[in-house]
Amino acid sequence: MQQIAIIKNEEIHPDLIRDFFTSKVKNLLGIGGEILIRDYDKEYSISDRFINNISNAGLNKLGLINYQCISSDDMNSTKIAEFAKILNEIAKEYDISTISNYSKFLCWIHPFAKPYSSISSTTFYELPFISFITNAAFRTIAPAVVFPANYGYALFENLYHESLHQQLIITLCCSTEGLFKRPPGSNYSIHIPWRNINWTLEHSLQAAYVYIHLLFTRIKQYKLEKEQHYKQLLNEAINQAKYALNILINGLIQHKSAFNEEDLAIIYKMNEFYLPTIEG
Repeated sequence: MQQIAIIKNEEIHPDLIRDFFTSKVKNLLGIGGEILIRDYDKEYSISDRFINNISNAGLNKLGLINYQCISSDDMNSTKIAEFAKILNEIAKEYDISTISNYSKFLCWIHPFAKPYSSISSTTFYELPFISFITNAAFRTIAPAVVFPANYGYALFENLYHESLHQQLIITLCCSTEGLFKRPPGSNYSIHIPWRNINWTLEHSLQAAYVYIHLLFTRIKQYKLEKEQHYKQLLNEAINQAKYALNILINGLIQHKSAFNEEDLAIIYKMNEFYLPTIEG
């Protein structure tokens, strides 16, 4: 399978990443944030990556209303062992270094009251290197494919998905003066028909960057999968990714005047990887 190589994070000086991480975590977490900052450079096992020192108030600030962090004790050793086993198995077929490098910390969240938004995983600009997951991450992949039972690839994709968001945010913020150089007064957006909303260019760039990577892992998983129903669902996911990328990449290129050279290089590189998938 063709390898995706769009950005190279080794070019970013580690001190820049640390400073970025420190400022963001301090601003939001307050108490407890120092633990994450101090341990940022540490290499973690899967079980040691789970954190539960983000308060309900902190989750509310992120828009995760009526969610709470589940501690590793509450998750129980069986669930953590299952989680680790799945990732170890996936690592035989997929490169999980992006997950290891950009999901330094995992926060398992669970709704405790209604109303709440149904999510499988998420991540935030305000909290670099932290990915949030729910039980749905074992079965659901974006934007709308649900497998009939827990599926190791689904968990991998959700973690990869969030790690890609973090990779792009951190790369651009640590290597350029902000994400974009927009013309004064511009307010560009791209209409997203599968959500029936408009996304900002920042959001659209993030989504395209994630989907171009997921397109290739979905194609690979489709070839690996033996069970016919799962192959059908993966094929649906592949088509959803192609549809999304067609809208996102074309929309980003249409508004190319809003981007600096580094951003444009990423957009055109994504297009280079995308075009053969619709031509072949």
